[in-house]
Amino acid sequence: MIQAVLATDDVTFHRTIRATLQATGQVTVAPWHSPDSLLPCVAVHRPDVILLDARSGRAEPLRNQLYVLRELALHQAFAVFVEPDDRAIAEVARSNGAAHVLTAGDNRRQLMRTVTLVAEGGRADRDPRSTVASCENSVRQS
Repeated sequence: MIQAVLATDDVTFHRTIRATLQATGQVTVAPWHSPDSLLPCVAVHRPDVILLDARSGRAEPLRNQLYVLRELALHQAFAVFVEPDDRAIAEVARSNGAAHVLTAGDNRRQLMRTVTLVAEGGRADRDPRSTVASCENSVRQS
């Protein structure tokens, strides 16, 4: 069983992604945690994979997100959710250690594939066209 932590300011998004992943019977997702409490949450839950919603905390300075990304990269593989048109934060996430970047627009299967890949320590291809996966339909379908 893959253990995951999803950090987002959006409780509905967390609930949807958590339900989507847990419905597979292969992933458990820790209770909701805001990005501000991500590092302590990771210490407590010791997940196999971390999903960070970079869309969260828009009022927070980008440097706070960078700090979290750098800290995560030191400890563990992680994936980052970004807006589909936000290539800049996708590149920042990759350069700070993200194993995979997810955007809105794909399906549940891609989300599960990404979680499995990251949990197994896999990294996405570094070609920007292939490193951006998406999961908008998984949100819509749940």
